[in-house]
Amino acid sequence: MDYHLYGFLIENEFHIDIKNKCIYRIMIGGKDSNITFSVLYLNDTTMRFFLYLLTHARNNFVARDEVLKKVWDENNLSSSNTRLWQVLTNMRKKFEHLHMPEDLIQHVKKKGYIIRCKNIVPLYYKKDESHDTHRY
Repeated sequence: MDYHLYGFLIENEFHIDIKNKCIYRIMIGGKDSNITFSVLYLNDTTMRFFLYLLTHARNNFVARDEVLKKVWDENNLSSSNTRLWQVLTNMRKKFEHLHMPEDLIQHVKKKGYIIRCKNIVPLYYKKDESHDTHRY
């Protein structure tokens, strides 16, 4: 059986679901023990960018040129500094809606991008071949 990356858990609060291209947050608490569920959907490029950073920029800086190549060029998309800036800016605005840490993704001039969070856990699922699509 193979294991496949399902997503990530950030700060034990934010769940990144790769297949559904979303981030969701479940909060339990408050005076009445309310449950609040929030979800944020990302487009393909934004999800690809975020996943690339979660995979490669947790302990090291990732250069801007590498991000442009891996996220845009290798997916037959036109890359540019402007596009990268737009995706990052829009992503940060969306993250505010879930109250994600505003400094989660940092850019340092001449070094690149880095994820500033120590509590990120990759989540995997076991692919069971008996549940694959049946052939008739």
